Amino acid sequence: MSRNESNTIPQILYDYSVKDAEPEERFDDVTVLAAEVGGVGAAALFLVDQTSSEQRWVVKSRHGISSLREAPAFHSVCLAAVTAREVMVVSDAFADARVTTPPGTMRFYAAAPLFSPSGQSAGALCVMDREPHEFSLEKRRSLERLGRQVMAQLELGKQRSELERVTRETSLLNEMGDLFQSCLTMEEAFLVINRSARRLFPTESGALCIQNPTKGMVEAVAFWGETTSCEPVFAAEECWALRRGRVHIAEEPSAGLLCRHVSQVPWTSYLCIPMMAQGETLGVLNLQAGRPGERLTAAQQQLAITVAEQAGLALANLKLRETLRSQSMRDPLTGLYNRRYMDEMLERELYRVQRKQSSLSLIMLDLDHFKQFNDRLGHAAGDTLLRALGGLLTTRVRREDIPCRYGGEEFVVILPEATLEIAQRRAEMLREEVRQLSLEGEAHGPITLSLGVSSYPQHGRNVAVLLRVADQALYRAKNEGRDRVVVGDASELEPGDVAS
Repeated sequence: MSRNESNTIPQILYDYSVKDAEPEERFDDVTVLAAEVGGVGAAALFLVDQTSSEQRWVVKSRHGISSLREAPAFHSVCLAAVTAREVMVVSDAFADARVTTPPGTMRFYAAAPLFSPSGQSAGALCVMDREPHEFSLEKRRSLERLGRQVMAQLELGKQRSELERVTRETSLLNEMGDLFQSCLTMEEAFLVINRSARRLFPTESGALCIQNPTKGMVEAVAFWGETTSCEPVFAAEECWALRRGRVHIAEEPSAGLLCRHVSQVPWTSYLCIPMMAQGETLGVLNLQAGRPGERLTAAQQQLAITVAEQAGLALANLKLRETLRSQSMRDPLTGLYNRRYMDEMLERELYRVQRKQSSLSLIMLDLDHFKQFNDRLGHAAGDTLLRALGGLLTTRVRREDIPCRYGGEEFVVILPEATLEIAQRRAEMLREEVRQLSLEGEAHGPITLSLGVSSYPQHGRNVAVLLRVADQALYRAKNEGRDRVVVGDASELEPGDVAS
């Protein structure tokens, strides 16, 4: 009986959470009892640990021997018992032709194979002695019973581990759900998914990928694990899960239907789950096994599906919330912020620069002769002009600036931490660029702006005063001939305006 015979045993014992040979009282008691029942001096418990493509023997417990050098035939006898699926007895290893491994100091061996409830081999319980023995039928049956007790302990530990796993995962899923409820933006939700996935899948790798309709691509927004091979950007048709709208699993490289967005070197089995919510495909969750050759368990697959369902629903709700929020703060025609949002942001930004002892400026602008433009070319052309101006303001201001539609053809740009001089230069630039506007399909003359500029602290210390100064400057720009920038005049302020 050679060591190579172990390769025929397919049992994967990591299901029982017994991967190492640390002593455990529940197994040590069995080996002591086995030696006593068998009337021999030594006993050992041998388990087969098969993880991925690697197989090893684990001597989980031993009694009466200091090391396995005393019993080199131990493994071969146990493996023969597992292969025969019955108690194996070697009365005298020195005289038994079946023993090809040197018997060492032990002459007697008896081994009872261990089998899981599904019939898979798990190892063997072996007794041994330095003297030859006969082993009665009753002793064989007793050794078999003790072997069944070992399996009962393993199953009990498996159930306990499973319960602990389910409890832990349920707690983490509930925590993830609570965090989703507190998220205000999609970016915050991505962080929650990243954090939760690292804890839910500590040995696996993966990525959360979101569809970007404007770019026509799918982009990874969260990664976890050390070996993830999911591409950061890819086309939707490269993923079978997105193509089919259902879960796609690839367990072997030869199985075909492999997603092109997942690298195949080294090969790792993976799962792709489309995230669906409210009839819309938001993206895909990719989960990969922790090691090459390893497969995702059914429990891991179901957990990934649950995570994808929760994440999809949370992202859909946030997307809807952002849409509703955008509608409440955006002007539907120009896409700029509306007046209500302008009032809120102007109060907030003014308070912020006051605390920092910095500056803030306003540009109030108005389209010259807009009523005549409307009367001559129609309201559709007028709307086109307003949209064009909104687009120009969006692209020609700084990221921190806040362009708003004040009402009708009037607009306001809030410039946090911009001095009066900077605001005046920005206003002149806008005036020049608007003159270059050309509406396709419309015959119109030059488009011009009148602009008024005010600034904190020169022109006032509250919102109402700053708006009034900018409005007065705009009114002067129109009276002086339009198509010009006029800076507010502090001398026109009422008593107390600057100090208020």
